[in-house]
Amino acid sequence: MYEFVSGPLVWIAFIIFVGGSLYKIYRMLSGAKKDMTLFRHMSLKHSLNSLVHWVIPFNNQYMQKRPPNTVLK
Repeated sequence: MYEFVSGPLVWIAFIIFVGGSLYKIYRMLSGAKKDMTLFRHMSLKHSLNSLVHWVIPFNNQYMQKRPPNTVLK
């Protein structure tokens, strides 16, 4: 029983997980295409800029207004 659970059953669970995740992403993207305002404002440059902006401490207004909260998190 242990060999079955640690062998083929793990692969079955992994395939179901990956398949379900891909299906969920597909459904979310197909639903989001109806709202084209989202895609007009999305770009790789803006996404990376936003990510860097939030990773660096004290780089946005919220963190500058509340430094103790930033340091304690």
